Amino acid sequence: MIRTSVVAFGFSMLVGLASAYAAESNASDPAEQVRQALRSDPSFATVSVDQDNGIVVLSGQVGSASTANRAISVARGVPGVEQLQADFSIEEHTAER
Repeated sequence: MIRTSVVAFGFSMLVGLASAYAAESNASDPAEQVRQALRSDPSFATVSVDQDNGIVVLSGQVGSASTANRAISVARGVPGVEQLQADFSIEEHTAER
């Protein structure tokens, strides 16, 4: 009985260490940090964030050039983002007369 408890405790510690490592590696991943920063604004819901050879790449369809520029500004403000590429499709909505 004691042995089982020790094994379960050892496994819990291992899982905890793996979770801490995953959180630490995500914290140092600029693309993941940009994703998190963009999540706070619903106008960025269609913006995808990837990383290619150290370059953070923003892409997707946005409603205006202003929204694209704001997404770029947010990404540039994230620590660790050294290079940024933006490839947006802009679909501005205009009222028909």
